[in-house]
Amino acid sequence: MIDFESYNHSVFYALARVILGILLFMQAYDKVFKIGLKGVVSAYELPVNHPLNSNFLVWGGTIYTSFCELIGGFLLIIGLLTNYVLYLLVIDMIIATLGFCLQSPLFDLKYVWNRVVLIGFLLIAPINWNLFSLDHLLGIK
Repeated sequence: MIDFESYNHSVFYALARVILGILLFMQAYDKVFKIGLKGVVSAYELPVNHPLNSNFLVWGGTIYTSFCELIGGFLLIIGLLTNYVLYLLVIDMIIATLGFCLQSPLFDLKYVWNRVVLIGFLLIAPINWNLFSLDHLLGIK
């Protein structure tokens, strides 16, 4: 008889990983393929006199976050290179939070907080909980 209780941590880890992957992938898919990077950049407006009002910073942040979320989200869904993706997503969340704060210092955390909590959980959970993944099948730590 299978002891399902011994898999509860791994099931929850997989659930959190896949939900985070779906959230990020779908958001990035819209940014890259439906809205387009130019549309995302044009929607992001800083005051003209803002010291960080730079096309390079806005374009660089948009490109990094869009493709990090698109590729990283897909990799999380299939469970490949999970730890590497999570570290890249930490940088992604810092850039996104900085961008939101530059637009409005008191921005609504609902856009970031759930992702930060899921990334945090996945980072602090023991790696042996990542059973239902390609990482586990391929022996990637």
